Amino acid sequence: MAVTGRVHFGWAKPVPVNYRRLRQPKRDMALVALAGPMSNLLMAFGWALAAVVGHSVQTALPWLGEPLLLMGIAGINVNVMLAVLNLIPIPPLDGSRVLVGILPNRFGEMMARIEPYGLIILVLLLVSGVLNLMPVVNSVNHFILTLFF
Repeated sequence: MAVTGRVHFGWAKPVPVNYRRLRQPKRDMALVALAGPMSNLLMAFGWALAAVVGHSVQTALPWLGEPLLLMGIAGINVNVMLAVLNLIPIPPLDGSRVLVGILPNRFGEMMARIEPYGLIILVLLLVSGVLNLMPVVNSVNHFILTLFF
């Protein structure tokens, strides 16, 4: 944005996968697709640990505790949002790859036809408010925070 002056959306690139190394390509591709959102959830738990440390030292070391607590909560929010967003079953998001891996082949063919328009569909659903992720994100955030606090 600083160089071009334009706002970019969707900088992520697909993870290169060597399909020849997959023993059961359909199932294994679904597992590969799940790896991204699951890593986001693991990072959210890591940020929760940082928030706990920040909370516990906040009184003794406010210069360390408060920023660590706030960064931990922000890290939880960002990673949970990314995990939930990536699990939406609209191609090219990971949720569509998971569904292709567990549903009949004709569903995969349908997803392949939709994929060129997936980003446009996703943006329209999010901007219009039809797809509101916040209840799910807030529930997952609450679950993680109640495990640690």
